[in-house]
Amino acid sequence: MRIAKIRLGAERHLAWVEGDHVRLLDLEQVENCRRLCDLLHAPNPAGLARFLAGAESAAFPATQVTFLA
Repeated sequence: MRIAKIRLGAERHLAWVEGDHVRLLDLEQVENCRRLCDLLHAPNPAGLARFLAGAESAAFPATQVTFLA
């Protein structure tokens, strides 16, 4: 599991990194998960990230985003 903070345009997001693409995490799907530390301190961070990245989330080439953390 590789999770990153990214900037896409003027907005910051959490993203799942898959090879040379990133998939945005939809943090609106769950309560109490708004920041990277919330995700990392969840009982099952990998499972939660996989759920938030779902098949419907937008994917972008890594070259189109700026990695922040």
